[in-house]
Amino acid sequence: MDWEDYNYPPCLRIIHYQLSDVEAPDASAAVWWAHVSYVGVVVSLTLNIVTTVMLAGGEVPDKGVDIFYSIFNFVIVGVAGMYSFYNGYKGIATNNMRLSFRYVVIQGLMLVFILLAFLLGSGPFNGVTGIKRARDFGGDVGEMWFILTVIESTLWGMNLGVGAYGLYRVSMNRKHGRPSSSFAIA
Repeated sequence: MDWEDYNYPPCLRIIHYQLSDVEAPDASAAVWWAHVSYVGVVVSLTLNIVTTVMLAGGEVPDKGVDIFYSIFNFVIVGVAGMYSFYNGYKGIATNNMRLSFRYVVIQGLMLVFILLAFLLGSGPFNGVTGIKRARDFGGDVGEMWFILTVIESTLWGMNLGVGAYGLYRVSMNRKHGRPSSSFAIA
């Protein structure tokens, strides 16, 4: 493992990530699920920006300001998600309980954000409670808004499941922890 080989995310190269660094199959699967969760959040946040820009262009009231909130969410939650994922990955790869605990805490908070994004249909969010508002808007913009809201809320719902499963897998793998420092008497 060369932790100085900054190769992820592509183009930015901020952290080191190589799934093959984690040799145990269960641990590798836990890291894989944590990574899928992170990528799902970034894709959902990107879709949220695109949707909000399209709605602002369609002259939906207050969506112009919501573009900035969508961008802020992308930056803040994207960075927090990467930090969470990296702690989970490195914690599992190096058997470091402190790092994997950080993942558990931050991922738990991320799941709260994902749940809110899934539910809320106001502000920059296009969650399930906004489906009726989008449908009632009318016209081509209302139809587009409805379709994008269904897609976005479905994606957030899937992220909720994947993120929770990733949290579970990392939690189960971190319980094994570091080898005991006590000596076994044979």
